[in-house]
This record gives sequence, C-alpha cells and structure tokens, in this order.
Amino acid sequence: MLLGFRNIAILAKIAVPATIVAVVSIGIVLYASLAVTQLSDTAAALVDGNATRVQLALQAESAFNNAAISEKNVILSDEEKVARGHIALYDKATSATLDAITRFEAITQDADQRALINEFRSAVTGRRDASAKVFELALAGKDKEAFELSRGVAAKHRQVAIAAVT
Repeated sequence: MLLGFRNIAILAKIAVPATIVAVVSIGIVLYASLAVTQLSDTAAALVDGNATRVQLALQAESAFNNAAISEKNVILSDEEKVARGHIALYDKATSATLDAITRFEAITQDADQRALINEFRSAVTGRRDASAKVFELALAGKDKEAFELSRGVAAKHRQVAIAAVT
C-alpha cells in the first residue's frame, strides 16, 4: 500500500501536464473549427454574389438576343397579325432585359460595373428606339429599308450592349 502512495505523486506529475495539453488541444480545435466556418460562410457569400451577377448578366444578354431575333421576325413576317405578335415578343424581351439590368444594378457596388450597366441600359434603350422605326417600316411593307435600318443603326446598339456585358 505504501508503494501505491508513491505512485500518486508520479500520476499527479503526469496528469497535470496531460490535462493542460488536452485543454489547449481542444481550444485549438474549436478555434480552427470556428475560423473555417467563418471562412466558409464568407466564401459562400462571395460565390453566391458573383453567381447571381453572372446569372443576371446572362439573363439580360439572352433576353436582348431574343429581342433581336423578334425584330428580324417582324421584318420577315408577311402578315400584319404575325408581325404584331413578334413586336409583342420583342417588347417582352426588352422588358426582361431592362428588368435583369435593374436587378443586377441593385446588387452591384463597383463604380466600373455601374458604368457598364448604364452603358448596357442606354444601348438597350437606343436599340428599342431604332427598332420602333424598323417596325414602322416593316408594317408599311418597306422590308428592305427596315432590314437596312436593322443592320445599321440597331445593330450598332446591339454591339455596344454585348460589349458591355462581356
């Protein structure tokens, strides 16, 4: 029994440092876990923000391209009713483009990106104004003039808009 009491002193000498090492190790693991969680949340927020921006830019570009297709369909249409249907599709696509631009602008802070957004918006508006003249010519039966205006003025606005998106 006397031998057992001598071992208690040795066990105490071993237990105290082992307990300190265990507590410090647990603290390090908890700190690392919290740091990794915070880093993960920050990365997710950045990725989600960028993914949303890319999604909105692609939606705007896609809707803008659909508007250009509808414009050409108006020129190619033989019947006024069909042409007016394509004009309605054009208006819907242009509205979708402007809506995507507005939502994109709402989540954008960078001044350079805001300048590109404004450039894209003005190109869409310019294209819409040029397309209105194209539609007037096409509905009046002046398909050649409508096509030339579409290839000239309207196409320049489209090129500006696409350059702003890419």
